[in-house]
Amino acid sequence: MKQLPKQYTEQLLIQELKQGSKKAFSILYDQYSAALFGSITRICKNTDTAQDVLQETFIKIYQRIGLYDESKGRLFTWLLCIARHTALDELRKNNIGIVMEINTGNQHEIDREYQVNQPGIELLGILDLVNKLSPHKRQLIDLIYYKGYTLVEVAKKLNMPVGTVKTRVRATLQSLRCQECI
Repeated sequence: MKQLPKQYTEQLLIQELKQGSKKAFSILYDQYSAALFGSITRICKNTDTAQDVLQETFIKIYQRIGLYDESKGRLFTWLLCIARHTALDELRKNNIGIVMEINTGNQHEIDREYQVNQPGIELLGILDLVNKLSPHKRQLIDLIYYKGYTLVEVAKKLNMPVGTVKTRVRATLQSLRCQECI
C-alpha cells in the first residue's frame, strides 16, 4: 500500500473526496485498492469476479463518500465494509454461495495466509491486532471479515445460536477498537 502524498493527510483527502475531487479519488484508489482487492478475492475466490467487485466498490465509495463519518471509525474500516458487502452481494446475486472452510492450521500458517492474501493489511496494523485475539475470537473474525461468512453461516458451522455469534463478534470488535486506541 502506498503512502499518501506529502501534501495530503487523511482528513484533507476525505475533505477533497467529499468535494468531488478526481485527484483525491485517484489517490484513494492508489492507496487502498490493493488491500481491498485482497479482501474481495478472499470472499469471491475468483480473480475476474473480484476485479468487477472492486470496480463496483469504488463506484459505491464515490457515490457514498458524503456519508462517511470520521467519528464512527477509520476510513479504511469504512472502505473495507463497503468492499465486503459488495462482494457478499455479488455472491448472493449469482447464487455462488460461500465455501465453508475454517482454517484450522497453526498460528504460523494463519499468519502466512493473511500476509499472502491480504496485501497491505499488515501495514495497517490490523494483522497485529487480530494476532492478539484468543483462537476463538480470531476464528470468528476470520470467518466473518476475511472469508465473508454471514452470522447465520457461522452459527451453523460452529453449532451456536446466531445471537451468541453476534454478541461475541460485537465484543471482539469492541476489544479490537480498544486495542487500536492504545
